[in-house]
Amino acid sequence: MKKSLISILSALMLSVSCQEKVTSDIAVSHEDNLKADTLRVISYNILEGMKLDADNNYNKFVEWVNQYNPDVLALEEANGLNKEMLSKLAERWGHHYVETNCNYPGASSFPVAITSKYEIEDVRHIVDNVWHGAIFAKIKGINIVVLHLYPFSDLKENTEWDNPEDMDNDNDIDGNDYRTHELKLYMKETIVKYPARPMWLMMGDFNSFSPLDADHYTTSQAYGTHEVALEMYYDLLKEMHREFNRTTPTLSGGWNENRTDGKRLDYIYGSQAIVQETVRTDVIYDEFTDHYSDHYPILLDLRIYQNHKRDQTT
Repeated sequence: MKKSLISILSALMLSVSCQEKVTSDIAVSHEDNLKADTLRVISYNILEGMKLDADNNYNKFVEWVNQYNPDVLALEEANGLNKEMLSKLAERWGHHYVETNCNYPGASSFPVAITSKYEIEDVRHIVDNVWHGAIFAKIKGINIVVLHLYPFSDLKENTEWDNPEDMDNDNDIDGNDYRTHELKLYMKETIVKYPARPMWLMMGDFNSFSPLDADHYTTSQAYGTHEVALEMYYDLLKEMHREFNRTTPTLSGGWNENRTDGKRLDYIYGSQAIVQETVRTDVIYDEFTDHYSDHYPILLDLRIYQNHKRDQTT
């Protein structure tokens, strides 16, 4: 019995010793090489340029942004907010850097935009052969795509589409096919084209349903667009919230407090390297977001590192 007890105690001591060594090694590694900060990103469809607060000089909107204090704010439907106007507005929530597709040659009247506390680098505007367009940029070493996919169920006349091979197998050219075409075009410009850049975020109003929400919907949906996205990217909201969270409509549309109603059309996707650095993802439900747009925003908190280069510039 004594021998058995001694053996057990020795094993426990060895186990504790090993655990302490591993913990110590990790602590030293993070202290020396991986000093982490948090980058907060919010993606928000603001309903035609936040028109419900425009007559109030956007005071409620500015107050709301300051409350959540994002480092990066991705906007869909930044209607009428050209770069000068958006820059003045963004200064009110402490963002000195702005990019927008508003008035960009060939851009939609429902443009996307980015405001940031930090410098916006490597900017690309994609507006050809797509409906609302996208902005590609790099902020604090993170490659960011802000997009707004095709909004209609059918394909409108004169819709630009140079890639009919992107159609589904049933050859039924509809809105889902066009959204999938748009997403494939955007994704080709991300990690596929720049494999030395592992840190990618892709966010916005996708106007489409995810197969990860299939249990929520009572009727069959077209999931092709997100099946394409999930081949390379991770749905960051679903990575942390297995339950369904709607992003539209808001309470102003007459919906009640039951968050299981409605649809999820807004997403933040991340590459594999992003997933392990994700701290928090949430749909923001509050008094402001209930009433000032028809979509709810998504918040992401992400670890970034000062002394450990996770990305390259080539």
